Amino acid sequence: MRGIGIFIFIAFSLTSFGQRNEIGVRSESLIDPNLRVLYVGLENVLSIENYDTNIFLNINYGMARKIGSINNKQEYIINVGSSAKKATIRLLKKTLTDTIIIDSVNYEISRIPALRASFGNLVDSMVTVETLLLQNQVKAFIPYYYKYQVYVNSFTMHIVTLDGLSQIIKANGNKITIEQKQLIKGLKPGDILFIEDIYCNGPTGATRRLNNIKLLVKP
Repeated sequence: MRGIGIFIFIAFSLTSFGQRNEIGVRSESLIDPNLRVLYVGLENVLSIENYDTNIFLNINYGMARKIGSINNKQEYIINVGSSAKKATIRLLKKTLTDTIIIDSVNYEISRIPALRASFGNLVDSMVTVETLLLQNQVKAFIPYYYKYQVYVNSFTMHIVTLDGLSQIIKANGNKITIEQKQLIKGLKPGDILFIEDIYCNGPTGATRRLNNIKLLVKP
């Protein structure tokens, strides 16, 4: 299983640094599209457009790994370390006698909060059965980072009643199943609903297990 790092997927689009080469990168920050930011632990995805086989890129503080070519674009995953505050990505081209720098772009290096899971709009709390029944999915999010996209692909609902009985139902995807809804309808004050084994995928396909959620039923 490949980790999402502090895993995140960040989409980079292409722009031209010069008419001669028509190659370059323009990053889109998770918060401000005008910022050039690489995120620690994330799989920052970058593309080179209109490339030839002699063109490649590297980074001075981190690692650039080519992941494939599609529609005349060459895609890389960029990982940066936590010790540096800035990094430079260089676009290079191999010639018969040398390697030349076509262009370079400076980036800030930033951290983001940890990825979190929620049951609808609920996190660990005391709630009524009526409120629980209004929730229809398990979601993954990063507080304050609205552009991050990640999708829950499975989770387990675990009920522990006040008298010690336990029942577990698994769901594939992020939607609450009919069976799970029926389980919630039977809850009484003092019972506990756990959402566990929450797994999510980012756009790169990397998988991560998220935090459990504990919801105590109140009158």
